[in-house]
Amino acid sequence: MRFRYFAKLRHPEVTRRLEKGERAIELKVLDAQQADVDQKQAEATARLIEALRDTPEAVIQAGSVLLVKTSTPVGQSIVCRTLTAEEMIRIKREPGLFEKPVQLLEMIDSGEARVGLDIDKPHEIDEGTGDSAVTG
Repeated sequence: MRFRYFAKLRHPEVTRRLEKGERAIELKVLDAQQADVDQKQAEATARLIEALRDTPEAVIQAGSVLLVKTSTPVGQSIVCRTLTAEEMIRIKREPGLFEKPVQLLEMIDSGEARVGLDIDKPHEIDEGTGDSAVTG
């Protein structure tokens, strides 16, 4: 009887189901972790927006999160988004963009941050300067 039990465990269908179950558990754990990160990020963003209530224009970067508040005659606008690696490099290279919120948003929206980076090749980024160099 025991031999048949082990033989059944080696059946391809059982193996496939075990693999699917394992993947489902992994996804559930990853989803829970991502949900926690998303919640903390949303709470931090809400606090920043509240702190900027009386500020007409602002640019704040916290890691890969960028919050930009602008004011026009029509009203105020707040944009919050996660930056790509290329965008973070471009912003680091041009810190003056923090003083020009509208121009910063235009640069990000237009995809200009990708200019000069060959994303198909591996890059090394100098932590001190933010410069990118092709390594391969």
